Amino acid sequence: MKMFIKKIILLFVANLIFASAAKAQKIFTPKHDKIDCIACHKSDYHGKPTKELIYGGNVIKICQKCHQQVMKHPTAIKVKNRTIIFSLMKLPLYNGKITCTTCHQIHLRENVDYLLRSKNFLRHNRDILPNLNLYSVLCVACHGDFLEKKNVHDRQKNNCTYCHLVSIDKDKNNQRLKDFLGKYSCTPCHQNVICSIDRGYNPFIDPEIQKKAKELNLNLSNKKPICTTCHLNHFKTKEENSIKETYLLLAWESRSINPHWKKLFCKNCHSNQPSPNRAPLKNKNFNQLCQRCHNDQFARADIHPVGIKPKKIKVPKFLPLQDGLLTCETCHNARIQCFRYKEAKRINPLFLRVAGLSRYQFCFLCHEANTYRRMNPHENQIDKKGQVIKEKCLLCHSSVPDPEHNFGLKDIKFAMKDPDECCIGCHPGYEKNHPAGYTHTGVKPSKKIKKAIDTSIERIGVEIPLYNGRIICATCHNPHQEGVIKFKAAATGSLQYNKLRLKATTEMCLACHIDKAFHKKSTNHTIKK
Repeated sequence: MKMFIKKIILLFVANLIFASAAKAQKIFTPKHDKIDCIACHKSDYHGKPTKELIYGGNVIKICQKCHQQVMKHPTAIKVKNRTIIFSLMKLPLYNGKITCTTCHQIHLRENVDYLLRSKNFLRHNRDILPNLNLYSVLCVACHGDFLEKKNVHDRQKNNCTYCHLVSIDKDKNNQRLKDFLGKYSCTPCHQNVICSIDRGYNPFIDPEIQKKAKELNLNLSNKKPICTTCHLNHFKTKEENSIKETYLLLAWESRSINPHWKKLFCKNCHSNQPSPNRAPLKNKNFNQLCQRCHNDQFARADIHPVGIKPKKIKVPKFLPLQDGLLTCETCHNARIQCFRYKEAKRINPLFLRVAGLSRYQFCFLCHEANTYRRMNPHENQIDKKGQVIKEKCLLCHSSVPDPEHNFGLKDIKFAMKDPDECCIGCHPGYEKNHPAGYTHTGVKPSKKIKKAIDTSIERIGVEIPLYNGRIICATCHNPHQEGVIKFKAAATGSLQYNKLRLKATTEMCLACHIDKAFHKKSTNHTIKK
C-alpha cells in the first residue's frame, strides 16, 4: 500500500515538473499525440498496434475519419511531374497517387504549421531556395516553376482549386466554392509579403469607416482586414492593380490612413486625381484639411500654432501665408511628394520647405535665435555672486525651492502637475520609447528596481530621484546648473553630456538595472543585503 501511495506521489510530482516545463517552453504538442495508435493502425491479438493500417492502407480514408471538411488539395491523383525537390524531400505517395501524408508528417513533434514535411528540408536548403516557404516549396515540388509563370487569379477552370475547396465546373452553387482557406489561401504564394495595415494603410481604425464597413458586410477581425478585404482575388494579369475599389473608396475617406508619400492615396486630400495642371483640394483651407487627421486621435497634432497672423515675427517670402495667416503649408510643401518620389522622401521625409536643417534651425528661419537662447532654463541659473536667480527657478517650479534644506523631490513643487510637461515643451518626442526603445517616464519601478534606486547613494554615490514613486525626466537627468544643488549626490550630472546623472549611458542604465551589470563592474552595483 505504501509503495502504491509513493508511486502516486512521484507521478504527481513528475506531472507538475513536466507541466511547468511545458508551460515555460510553450512546447507544441500535435493532436495526433493524443490519439491512440489503433485509431489508424490495426491491432494484434493482445490489442497492441501493428504497422498495418486500417481500411486496407487507404490513407485518405483514414484521415477523413476526422478531417472530413478540411481537404485543401486534391488527393488520389497521380503526380505527372516530379521535380528534383520532390525527390530530395522524399515525399511519399500511395500507389503513385497523392495522399494526405504526401505533404503532412502526422508523427511530427516539432512546432510546424499543419505538421508540414517541408520545415526540415528548408532548414538545410535555405541558401539555394531563399524565396520559398513552408507552403510554396511543397507546391514547387510537383508543379516546378510553373507557378511563377502562371497567374492563378484569372478565371480559368483549372485555377479555382488553387484557392477554393472545389472546382467551379463541378457545382457553381456549392457553398464550399465560396469558402476560402482564410489567410492560408494566399500564404503559399505570398507568405513573404509583409502586410501594410500597420503602416498607415488600415482605414478601419477610423470609427466612421468601421460603420460603413459593417454596412458593406466586409470581413474584419479586430479592426484589421484580411487579404481579400483590400485585394481583388480575380484579375487577369500579374501586372494589374489588385486593389479593390471598395477599399480605396473607404481609404480615401478614412482619417486613419497615412496618405503621405503614397500615390495610391492622393484622393485623401484631393477631390479628383491630381495632375500637373489641376489638383483640386477637398478643402481649400489648408489647416482644416490637415487637422482632419492631425488631431492627436489619428495623427500628431500641430506642433506650432496655425491660423494666426504673425505680428512681431517676420516670415520669409519663401514660407507662404494663406490670407496673411500661418498654415501647415507655410512650413510644409505637400507638392514635394509628387516629384522624384524616392529621392525626395529620403532627403526630406517631412517635406519641409527647407530641407537639411535641424528642428531648431528651421524654427530660426522666422524666430530670432539669440532671443530663444537667452530663455534656456538650464543656463544662467546663478548670478555672478553665486546666488540662485529666482526667475529661472519659476520657469519650472511654482515656488522657489530651498537648495540648502530641500533634499529629493518630496518637498519640491512644480509649475505643472506632471513635471515632465516642463521638459517636453522644448524636448518633444521623448515621452515614449525612451531611453533604449522603452517608455520609462510615468512608470512605477518594480520592487527590484525600487530597491536599487533607494540604495543608489550608498552604492554609487548618486541620487536617482522619483516623483510620487514614478520615473520622470529628472530621474536620469539633472536639469540644474552646477552650484545650484548643494548635496553632492543630487548635484551630479550638471556638467555631463545631456545632463545625465552618470557619465555614460550604460552606467546610467546599470544604476537601476543592476542585474544587467557586467561582471567586472558588478561589485559597484551590488545591493547590500
